[in-house]
Order: sequence, then C-alpha cells, then structure tokens
Amino acid sequence: MNGHDLDRASEYWSEEFVQHGPFPGMDVDAEEALETLRHFMEAFPDMQATEEFAFTDGEYVCSRYRYSGTHERELMGIEPTDMTVEIYGTVINRIDGGSIDEAWVNIDLLSLYQQIGAVPDIETLGD
Repeated sequence: MNGHDLDRASEYWSEEFVQHGPFPGMDVDAEEALETLRHFMEAFPDMQATEEFAFTDGEYVCSRYRYSGTHERELMGIEPTDMTVEIYGTVINRIDGGSIDEAWVNIDLLSLYQQIGAVPDIETLGD
C-alpha cells in the first residue's frame, strides 16, 4: 500500500474477495475495492499507512492502522485543501488457503472530513 502499487492486491486477494466497508452497507468485489482505494490515493498522493498492531484468531487477522497524507486532489466532490490529515482504521481479513477472501474495513471518515473542513469539528458545534 505504501508503494501505491495497487496491482499487487491480486497477489493477496482471492477471486472470491469481498470487502465490507468502509462506508456503511458497502459490500464490493476486488475491482470496486481497488477503485475506492485508487480514489483515496489520488486525493492523498503521499498517503502512508502504518500498522500499529495486529493479532490473529484462527482464520482472521485484525490490524489497526494509522493513515496520514495531504489532501491535494478532489475527494468525493470535496476540493483539495492541502491539509495534512491523520486518521485511524481497523481492517479484519479472513484468510483461506493463503489468500484474503473477505475484508472488513472501518476507517474514521468523520475525523477525515473534519480535518479537511468538510464537516464541522465537534468543538465548534455548540458555538
């Protein structure tokens, strides 16, 4: 991911790969998951992910990530702000036969939108 080489995802994802999230009710196949990731990487061309910790439970691997980057291009209709953001997310992968069959992605999108000014910061809501 940090090399922004999305073509390598096929080395890890099975042909049956399904991603749940990051948006509520979003279940997508590998092609759609890559398209969403591409959009974020275009909006944050210097985006980096740091795995803070991971653990396993049988066929599941859970990882917590810190993502950082600068909002340099349009993101879902939001014009670039040149703001540097830092958000956190959790990814749970289900592994079968050495490949990832399913991924549950939970990213703090509210914090992202607050940092780029698309949603008011909670501290300013009472003003």
